[in-house]
Amino acid sequence: MHMQGPKRMANKPNILLIMSDQHRGDSLGCAGHPCVRTPNLDRLAAEGTYFRNAFSPMPVCVPARYSVITGCVPLAWGNRGNGGLIPRSVPTLPNILRQFGYRSALMGKAHYSGPLEECQKLGIPRFRWKYGFDEILFAEEGRQYRHGDDYEAYLKKVGWHGWQRAHGIGNNDVRTSPSPLPKEHYQTVWATDESIRWLREHGRTQPFLLMTSYVKPHAPYDPPEPYDRMYDPRRVPKPFGGPEDLKNLSPAYEHGRKAYGWHTLPDEAHLRARAYYYGNITLIDDEVGRLLATLDELGLADNTIVAFVSDHGDLMGDHGLYFKGLFFRESWHIPFLIKAPGKLAARGGVDRLASLQDLMPTLLSLIDVPIPEGVHGEDLTRDLEHGPETVFGSYEPAPRRLHAARTARWQYVFHEAGGYEELYDVQADPEERHNLASLVETREVVCTLRGRTAEWLARLGDREALDASGDLKVSAAVDTSDPPMTKLPLGLRPY
Repeated sequence: MHMQGPKRMANKPNILLIMSDQHRGDSLGCAGHPCVRTPNLDRLAAEGTYFRNAFSPMPVCVPARYSVITGCVPLAWGNRGNGGLIPRSVPTLPNILRQFGYRSALMGKAHYSGPLEECQKLGIPRFRWKYGFDEILFAEEGRQYRHGDDYEAYLKKVGWHGWQRAHGIGNNDVRTSPSPLPKEHYQTVWATDESIRWLREHGRTQPFLLMTSYVKPHAPYDPPEPYDRMYDPRRVPKPFGGPEDLKNLSPAYEHGRKAYGWHTLPDEAHLRARAYYYGNITLIDDEVGRLLATLDELGLADNTIVAFVSDHGDLMGDHGLYFKGLFFRESWHIPFLIKAPGKLAARGGVDRLASLQDLMPTLLSLIDVPIPEGVHGEDLTRDLEHGPETVFGSYEPAPRRLHAARTARWQYVFHEAGGYEELYDVQADPEERHNLASLVETREVVCTLRGRTAEWLARLGDREALDASGDLKVSAAVDTSDPPMTKLPLGLRPY
């Protein structure tokens, strides 16, 4: 790719990419949620395009975030866990845009990891690897306690050091507590403040990519005042289903419930978690409003593409489960909104299927920058109404690999360990509570979706997930008889 002339470069649209973490796709006002309030995101959806049926191909933090900046599914380079690196051969969005005169920054959660030897030579922790961004101010949820991140440095400066996690709740524990931090020092507000500062300093000097990346509504469910009182736990929607949904499915589900202690939670704990989760979503929405107002104030709104996505969802007690990494809709369905003034007409919600890896090629198309070869995602602007017939997902290393295929009607899930299969008619059973995979009348659907999933994995080059005949590999069932609850104590579990 070649640099464009300065005059044309100056007219390139800016990109504001806003990302939340563990934000399930139904938790938006525009998605029809019965109580959560997101007026700014709803306005963004109405003035742009809202992809109602968007999914994360690897519904955990790190690989999903790699998909955002590469347009690829990390399975293609052998990454099946919640970690790994982006190979040097894979171009990233900020590196591509630099060639076209863009300045880039990321404020908030990156969750990247750099090559060990190069980071050691530079004398930086691996989490500070930038993957092409000119500037990153990191907020890693208290995980980088050895080195400290930029948000912790800020808290120390303003006299709140040590209070980020003073409630003692782990990042993957279903426990609730209001944050001890005042709202003005909470991570969500800090990321917005730093983004606004950056916009004021750099937003009118050259085209930019600014990624504002919030660490919430990811657990712990700990909104600051007054968002901890915004939703009454007695009036939020109850989780649907429970452990009865998991009977005759892979025993790994029940094993996870007991390993994390979810089976011990009373009904009140589920409802309080939901109320706090929604409180953090409304706080994010308020901060999105501040970002949009800043674009207006600086005269940048008409030349800035605004996108909002999340990396994955959260089961929030549905089916008796929590968090991510699974292929029930609540785990891999995500918010996906794009507003592109002068580029895309205001369409509101569209029903076509989309995947997180589609974001990068779509953004490049909207600013007339060539899409690199090898990108797995689609340019959504080519057809906003008619997308692929099927979208796919896969996660976990062997022998626990999980694969999924989604169509307008069907949800298919395959467990390598034991060869368990699930099939849900999402039109008749939107909560995915009745597994139809073993029925004679659905055998053809199961075979078709299993075959499409194997073909998708083969196209990505993940042949280790396939057997010698090219079908999905089946491994021996994993021993789930003794959930290691004592090895995973509640509280301060970092990931």
